Amino acid sequence: MINIRYFNCDILKDEDLYNELVKRLPRWRQAKIERIKPPGAKRLSVGAGFLLEYAIKEQKITGGVPEIRSGGKPFLKNCEAFKFNLSHSENIAMIAYTSDKSVSALGCDIEKIKQCDIKIAERFFHYKETEFIKNALSDKTDEAFYNVWTLKESFLKATGDGMSGGLDFEGLPLTCTGRHYKGSFVDDNKEYLFYGMRPIKTFVSALCVEGKTLTDNNIIIVSSEVSLNSQL
Repeated sequence: MINIRYFNCDILKDEDLYNELVKRLPRWRQAKIERIKPPGAKRLSVGAGFLLEYAIKEQKITGGVPEIRSGGKPFLKNCEAFKFNLSHSENIAMIAYTSDKSVSALGCDIEKIKQCDIKIAERFFHYKETEFIKNALSDKTDEAFYNVWTLKESFLKATGDGMSGGLDFEGLPLTCTGRHYKGSFVDDNKEYLFYGMRPIKTFVSALCVEGKTLTDNNIIIVSSEVSLNSQL
């Protein structure tokens, strides 16, 4: 099972709630938050930290030490079976996580749908993806752009390459079924499954999962928003 949780950080505009939640977080996260200056970015960091602690508690993880791999991907040292990835955009924080040993890696991304610049797609995306965006209905162009963006970002975060891996690669699933995108492809002899979602009205998000024994039929995704009432 793969869990996806979202947290609306706007509630942290309340200073008392913000301070209360910060107190619940581990000291390394508190130190990171203190180094951030913009208020909105501080709230997102608090929200992301809250989601990670929520996931650790839910999965009954003990003894894990948060560290960063060379590519910038976070992981829990001493708890390699627990896979997670964080993302945030505007006022929404997101986490994807699992303790399923058949999952080798996962990555997620969330973006607020804004007016897109097709020149970005022409410069950085694969030409088939650019055509996909251009062929979308006029009122769906922006959504199509961010669907491609989040799918690509989730893949790069799953591999651990980040944006340094480049965006001009082919293979992403671009067949839409309602508000969800599903598909798979093989890269470097590794198999990846993709899921694109509309969790909140003006946002799109994506999940990429690596695992050779995985199929679309044996992955269960549980997606929900987390409230501040959730205890750490």
